[in-house]
Amino acid sequence: MILFGYIIFAIVRGCIWGIATNAVIANKKYDENWFWWGFFFGIIALIVAATKPQNVNTYASQYYGIGTTREEIRQRDIINNDGWKCKRCGTVNPNYTGSCGCGMTKQENERYGQEVSRQETSVEVNTKTLDKFEQVKKYKELLDSGILTQEEFDIKKKELLSL
Repeated sequence: MILFGYIIFAIVRGCIWGIATNAVIANKKYDENWFWWGFFFGIIALIVAATKPQNVNTYASQYYGIGTTREEIRQRDIINNDGWKCKRCGTVNPNYTGSCGCGMTKQENERYGQEVSRQETSVEVNTKTLDKFEQVKKYKELLDSGILTQEEFDIKKKELLSL
């Protein structure tokens, strides 16, 4: 029974050292798995990992800049190989994928993008129309207060409403 306790303790201790050592290596931007080094050699592996210099000569740092995550690199590679990005949920999908995880297909994605741009355009037009009506309303208030004459108000109204 005592032997079983020692074995469990050794496994837990090894896992803790392995996870810590692997985390140090990952923070230094190395694409290596040091879990087993930490598992078997404990603090010695952690010290060796801590004394390793920061890795700045990787593919990611040369082409994408320091601090770029593996996921960002993966997404850029997919997009560069004719992949597509879902406009509904933002997921990057490879070119052979017919539909996104949210259920949108490639064709729906293309149509969705066109509809969104049309909606944005119509919102801009509506905003401009509302602005014109608000300006006419302000000129009407100036007319009612006696600051503008009827002729000046009519001229401004025709300008704004393109009559």
